[in-house]
Amino acid sequence: MRPVVVRKEGRRGRQLLLLTGCLILGVLGLGTASAHAAPRSSLAGETLTGPRPPSELTGTCNSESEGHINFSVTGTATGPFPGTFTESGSFTTASGGSLTAFSSTFTITSTAGTVTGSKSLSGDTGKATCRFQEPNGPIFVSAFNLTTTYTATINGALRSAGTATVSIEGFLGEDFSFNENFASAGVVQLTSKQQCMDGGWQSFGFKNRGDCVSFVATGGKNPPSGP
Repeated sequence: MRPVVVRKEGRRGRQLLLLTGCLILGVLGLGTASAHAAPRSSLAGETLTGPRPPSELTGTCNSESEGHINFSVTGTATGPFPGTFTESGSFTTASGGSLTAFSSTFTITSTAGTVTGSKSLSGDTGKATCRFQEPNGPIFVSAFNLTTTYTATINGALRSAGTATVSIEGFLGEDFSFNENFASAGVVQLTSKQQCMDGGWQSFGFKNRGDCVSFVATGGKNPPSGP
């Protein structure tokens, strides 16, 4: 068997090796940048649909279509935070099909993060009513395109605000449908270390000022690890 001879590379070989090494480092660098992409910070485009068990629609209603309705729903979330959601709240209907109050709280669980928030009625922009299908029969509830305002905390750090359109339809104590679409008015973010020093960190779910400063310094890539 002939011996294998390893020859030393000349200048051109060293240049090729150098370029190869740079290419490898460049690829690794791209992977690192992707891994540290900024977290999603807006609910714009999020849709919630349901229900899944356990969900319920309960409440009271009189012959004048005046009622107080409670709902608790679990279902599917799609959009920037795909996964599942839970929401519970109530609304009040008045004679003539007008809506006088709405409030709810919600949680979205997703691989993109956890979102918690609350909603309230935004003006008189929707109609809701309850009525008996027949004397002493089931009570039908209808609430279409109720415009609400929401605030949401995303991954314990970013606070998003905007409007959400809610539709609920079904029979009290029986099957019902739920649909909700989110728009966004933008994200209220910490933008300076001074905000952290002035106590702004307390409103954004940070454990202490140090975590807040680190979050700002890294452009939102280093949120607090826990409450």
